[in-house]
Amino acid sequence: CCKAMITLGGTPVLLQQYEELKQEHLQSKTIKIDPSVTGTHGENLPWFWTMNTDLKAGNWMLECEFTHVKFHWAKANINRCTEEVELLKMEMQWTANFFQHHSDKWQQFSAEAEAKEDVGRACFAKKQAKTWGTLHEQVITSIHRFHLA
Repeated sequence: CCKAMITLGGTPVLLQQYEELKQEHLQSKTIKIDPSVTGTHGENLPWFWTMNTDLKAGNWMLECEFTHVKFHWAKANINRCTEEVELLKMEMQWTANFFQHHSDKWQQFSAEAEAKEDVGRACFAKKQAKTWGTLHEQVITSIHRFHLA
């Protein structure tokens, strides 16, 4: 937005009021502001929290309270959504690993049954291995379809 204002020929006053928004401006500092110390009002706040306020008047905190709450609420919401996506990716991979493990286990049972020439158990083990393998393939397909890999 700042680059667009420069390109469009914004006035120096306007450009000074709306600084370029940087990543460090979006960081929330949790240190307590001591109102009894002179000259510390707004010291730890990004520029956009105080851009329309008079810091010398002493009532800037009341004017910015809504902005503070909305900013922290939005940041918490983004963090929660990001965490949910990461958990979803991990849970999908854990599910795929679980199905693959059971498929491998039943393939091993099938090989052992074939070595003992136990046709009934070998057939059942192959069916179970195929079932678990199909579930594994379906999970992998879903992971790729929803770009969770």
